[in-house]
Amino acid sequence: MGPFDAATSTFAALPATVPGIASPGVAVASRLYYTKTASQPLAGVRIGIKDFFDIAGLQTSNGNRAFEDLYPPRNATALPVQRLIDAGAILVGKMKTSQFVNGEVATADWVDYHEPFNPRGDGYQDTSPSSSGPGSGMGSYPWLDLALGSDTGGSVRGPAQEALTFLPQFPPKLQTIGFPTPNTTAADSTEAEANAILLAFLAKMESFLNLTSEPVNYTALWDRVKDPSLPSLDVLLNRTYPTLISKEQAKNVRDPFYADYAAVNDGRVPFIDPVPKARWAFGDSLSASESELDIAIANKTIFQNFWETYVLSAGTNETEYCSESIILYSSGVNIFYRNTYLDPPKPPFGFDDSQISIFAEVPDFVVPLGSAAYHTE
Repeated sequence: MGPFDAATSTFAALPATVPGIASPGVAVASRLYYTKTASQPLAGVRIGIKDFFDIAGLQTSNGNRAFEDLYPPRNATALPVQRLIDAGAILVGKMKTSQFVNGEVATADWVDYHEPFNPRGDGYQDTSPSSSGPGSGMGSYPWLDLALGSDTGGSVRGPAQEALTFLPQFPPKLQTIGFPTPNTTAADSTEAEANAILLAFLAKMESFLNLTSEPVNYTALWDRVKDPSLPSLDVLLNRTYPTLISKEQAKNVRDPFYADYAAVNDGRVPFIDPVPKARWAFGDSLSASESELDIAIANKTIFQNFWETYVLSAGTNETEYCSESIILYSSGVNIFYRNTYLDPPKPPFGFDDSQISIFAEVPDFVVPLGSAAYHTE
């Protein structure tokens, strides 16, 4: 990130090359000149920003070259970024995002820009979208303190693979979803090693909190307590997420972008990566009225009410925690190479544990537990 003009509250980009040095460079502010205060607790903290958030004086790409070329530098900074600046954070630079923050996979889906490399393991695993730049940067640069991403369906949790929250008072219950047991039979040595890491972490959590964890089967619970007229969760929420993202993104991002681009390019349509194009096409295939979107919002609300009532009850005014339980779930063993060929993209139908927080509107954090050996190519 380049110089800051206090008179206009805008930033400028610095060249990525330094004379006499063959590789690109990054300008990083020294921490020696910053002192944390009550009003600026983040003074001197270096932070990277996903190139989805606007920063005054800089262009926003949204992972699309045509979008970046079309629009001039922004004249205002996005509120989340401005709050970090006001708290004293030092912006180091913008970081890559998959196109229009959709779920793209390297290398098949990333066309306009190359997905950042994952520094973990053998260095050739996918970084997971869409906050790929922030996730990769946090794992690669020891001098980077924080990175700001966004999460609609896992776009921070997937790339981050590391987050930890400290609570002033811990809830009185600890629940697990899909965790292995000591008697679980693993399919291979990698899964067995990963299961051992999970169980060891769970044992430490139980000891630290002085609690015994309770497994929760929320799909079976739903079947017991739901209105008889409602289907299973898999059926209820199968089209909910793709409907919400495709209808809203097409209306708020694609349509104005297409109109602005056509106005200065003889009516042409800009290049779009396969994934957002497939998702937008699904939205277009739905009813032109708001009924499909209304149904998706209603189904999301039904799930949120169920989760708050039967699974994750809120804390009371007399407690310092926001809910009565901590829930742990595992994303399983994921080994996915960047050079794997894929089927054509399609809307993200279905429902799984990672979507609980986006429908129930509850916090969700990723905690790094360890690494399991796998066979590298």
